[in-house]
Amino acid sequence: MINVQSAGEYLLRVRAATAIDANSTITFRNSAGVVLATVTVDASQTNGWQEWYVATARITLPAGAQDLRVAFAGGTGYLCNVDWFEIVPVPVTLPGRVQAENFASMQGVQVEPDAGGVLNVGWINQGDWVRYLVDVSETGRYVMRFRVATAATANSNMVVRNQAGTILGTLVIDTARSNGWHDWYVDSITVDLNVGLQELTLEFAGTDFLFNMDWFELSQPTTSVSVMREFETVGYSVWSAPNPFIDEVVIFVEAESSHEGLKVEIYNIRGEKVFESRVGSSGKIVVPNAANLQRGIYYIVLSNRNQKLAVRSLLKIN
Repeated sequence: MINVQSAGEYLLRVRAATAIDANSTITFRNSAGVVLATVTVDASQTNGWQEWYVATARITLPAGAQDLRVAFAGGTGYLCNVDWFEIVPVPVTLPGRVQAENFASMQGVQVEPDAGGVLNVGWINQGDWVRYLVDVSETGRYVMRFRVATAATANSNMVVRNQAGTILGTLVIDTARSNGWHDWYVDSITVDLNVGLQELTLEFAGTDFLFNMDWFELSQPTTSVSVMREFETVGYSVWSAPNPFIDEVVIFVEAESSHEGLKVEIYNIRGEKVFESRVGSSGKIVVPNAANLQRGIYYIVLSNRNQKLAVRSLLKIN
């Protein structure tokens, strides 16, 4: 018997093995005998009764407690071994956004709403982890952005691992950028991913309660040095001081009138966004933790909902 929290389409994953040369099938039915899903055990994916692999199929389920009946078919004699099966959210195709609460499995964390009722993952402690099933559209380098918040007094770490356990990147949760469990900010790292269906595990390290996470998303870098030409649209200006800078920098914005939707972003030369802030009109923005940026060239981009309005270069030294 299983208990489904909400009706919908899920991914059925079965860990199976076989030593025969022909494929077999595992059929899942409800208590009324209706076929819900059929998983094919592919003989080409396994070569022994204990040589496991995970076969998958889509399954649509109603909410609530219910029985599943499992039947095997494929010929005469022994067909396959089954270690376990699980029903998890349908994997998100990447590039794309993954809501933090849509994990396939976890240890230690809890799902909670913020003041607006939006779900997030919280109550994160040292040693906790969450695991997501994703489908990467193509092999390549991606910018992985996280929306996080913290009221902790010390920084903590989030380590991203692939299915083999290899560390893809580590995000530092910076307490200077947030002043509450729902005081959200966005930060990013760069990760290299292979094409196909795979697991991504986020591991958490720090002291006491660490932070909350709303979502993460992956996108391919689209901004490069060749397209970051400096310019200003009439009526809009952006500049920084000091430039070059070592540990502190302030961005100044001038707009012809008050605008909703204006934002300032900073990109490094790999096209990765390292800072973002909304701005209503003319004013200044102190870039937090500028001293932690690596030395090199950056680009300040002023834009609205529709277009870039100004681009200026910025140099970090030491």
